Amino acid sequence: PPRHRNIISLPVSLSCIEPSWYQKKAVEFKKTQYQPIRSSIGIVIGGSSTRSKINPAQLREQLATILEKTPEHEHWVSTSRRTPPEVDALLQEFSFDYQLIWSQNPYNPLPAFIELCDQLFITEDSASMISEAVSYGCSSVTVLETETPKKNHKLVEFIQNLIRDGYLKDMYMSFDIPTKKVNIKPLIEKALQDID
Repeated sequence: PPRHRNIISLPVSLSCIEPSWYQKKAVEFKKTQYQPIRSSIGIVIGGSSTRSKINPAQLREQLATILEKTPEHEHWVSTSRRTPPEVDALLQEFSFDYQLIWSQNPYNPLPAFIELCDQLFITEDSASMISEAVSYGCSSVTVLETETPKKNHKLVEFIQNLIRDGYLKDMYMSFDIPTKKVNIKPLIEKALQDID
């Protein structure tokens, strides 16, 4: 919608950020999925849609770069219900410490990844996954580029704004640069004060 004084513009999609829930999910992950040995990198792969398409060749290069630049970390990867079979197959080319293929195991490790990982890499197709990752935890978040037919699409603008404001990185930025976390509470409080 057009900007108006009674509309609050937020930089991310709303997520329910409750620290105790993320901590509980991390404990569950360690008990039922995987027990980490050292610090970890989380890779979250979404799927193709009308807004974006995952190119397996492009993703292969991105994964190779991540593993090459972070050899001291464990590498965890998760797909989603929208991940195409050719991407699931592509993952078998790499050696991950933890790998979840959603079509084989519909468990959601994202909350545990957010709680436990030093860095997160998330494909740019999902505004909700990116919003959650940049709103909670201590991990730096990097977006993995996909093929986006419409370069002026609102999803592209959403990602560019987060990168501009330091909440998100792209693969061309240094892996050592930390990202900030979005805190929408002050924005909402200020908007409510302005109403009064």
